[in-house]
Amino acid sequence: MTLTADPTLSPKSFPLVEIGDLVEFRRGLTYKKSDEVESSNTGVLRANNVDLATGQLDLSDIRYLTDKVEVPQARKLATDSLLICTASGSRAHLGKMAHIANAPDLAFGGFMGLLVPKPEVSARYIWYFSRSEAYRDYLDSLAPGANINNLRFDDLAGLVLPLPSIDEQKRIVAVLDQAFAALDRARANAVVNVVDAEEIFLRATEKVLEDLIREGSTRPLADVAEHCLGKMLDKNKNTGRARPYLRNINVRWFEVDQSDVLEMRIEDSEVERYSVRRGDLLICEGGYPGRAAIYDSDEPTFFQKALHRVRFESAGLANVVMYWLYVQSKTGALNEHFSGTGIQHFTGQTLARFHVPVASERAMRDAAHRLGELRIALDELSTELKRKQADITDLRQSLLQAAFSGQLT
Repeated sequence: MTLTADPTLSPKSFPLVEIGDLVEFRRGLTYKKSDEVESSNTGVLRANNVDLATGQLDLSDIRYLTDKVEVPQARKLATDSLLICTASGSRAHLGKMAHIANAPDLAFGGFMGLLVPKPEVSARYIWYFSRSEAYRDYLDSLAPGANINNLRFDDLAGLVLPLPSIDEQKRIVAVLDQAFAALDRARANAVVNVVDAEEIFLRATEKVLEDLIREGSTRPLADVAEHCLGKMLDKNKNTGRARPYLRNINVRWFEVDQSDVLEMRIEDSEVERYSVRRGDLLICEGGYPGRAAIYDSDEPTFFQKALHRVRFESAGLANVVMYWLYVQSKTGALNEHFSGTGIQHFTGQTLARFHVPVASERAMRDAAHRLGELRIALDELSTELKRKQADITDLRQSLLQAAFSGQLT
């Protein structure tokens, strides 16, 4: 099938109709928290059951109500209807829709609504419009800059969309279904390629480190480096000058993200103990225990108690330990070093005993170089994936724009 989305084509003149004239709106079921049970014959859908990224119905997490709750038929899903989120703590989720092609016997909750199109309207045609930038722009225009928590049907009813004949709607839907399926396959293939590359990177990194250990040995980290935990954050007790500090959220695998850095008060006498300098290895103590990155900046900064700062005399060893932690984390071997049954921690005492690869300075420098080359190759592939994903997103929007302006042939 050939798709034409040429903006130079003369658009067909589709009538513009308010959605309030095209659908019946049904409100969701209200119930009490005490009505919820572990299992019953009465399932109810909530906002999380509509996937934001895909607009698909997600039945992986359904709430159940006691069978004593009477559910009117109008509060249940209907075939060829649209489930819409009408209330959410996140504005991005407000107004998201899922097309209900074949309705399961499920109710929908009070933060949801159901749009039941009239016979002359295709539900899936409206759903595709809800995936367009024009639809999101309309929702954003309702209260620019405000934190909208509710979408009233009176507001939604004013949404204007181009409405060709029902036969033309069905043709457009068929074309978009085929095109979007192809784009989904392209995205999935790109993701598989990156997953495969990540597995290859992991195995290659393991091999480099195993060879290094055979040439040298492993030793407790405390034998080859100085390490300490960061400063406790206590706004009521901390004194001194406000200074930037890093948290575990700033430490990603192989890089320190300084796009969101906070400040806390640190005394001049504490500067040496809690400062971070170029070449320091930062390791998460909690949150994502074991995740590590080398600080690669000359900007003065400090670190909070959720992080370990590790200083090596050898830059090669710092890199080797960072990759060693990555391998141990990805293979699950690092888990045995964590404490805590709920929130896990990689304590200072455990870190001190944690064995790391050690070899000659030249061997560690060579290993660090090979590991760096492997990561660069992985990063390049990941960047290419992001570019392809962006291209696919742009193409989706171009197709939708063409469809609703009469240019899709």
